[in-house]
Amino acid sequence: MLTLKMTKSNGKIIYKNVSDKLKYKLFVEKINDGQDLEFFVDVVSKKASIPQITKVHTCIRILAGEAGYTFDEMKSIVKEKAGVYIDGGEDLKSFAHCSKDELTMAIEVCNEIGRDFNIDFTQ
Repeated sequence: MLTLKMTKSNGKIIYKNVSDKLKYKLFVEKINDGQDLEFFVDVVSKKASIPQITKVHTCIRILAGEAGYTFDEMKSIVKEKAGVYIDGGEDLKSFAHCSKDELTMAIEVCNEIGRDFNIDFTQ
């Protein structure tokens, strides 16, 4: 999975920094000829993005399989560790109602749990 930050400038979509350009180059080099790709593009806002939600759900599905949990059990574990509660209460938020920062934290929790299973979601 690849996540890049880009911006529109003078009518063109350009990389926001050199490291994202390099990440894209390395990602493309790893793709086999004929391999299909799926792209998600969204405009940046404070609200969680579709790509973020997709990424966290994908990570949770993989982690659940590795750890022997159901998808819903692992999702609850990630939300609890990320502190994703409704109005500071005890009920967990839906990822669809999370902020971009909350989803970033949930993805980081997935990365941490993944390291325990030798899974690297950052590549």
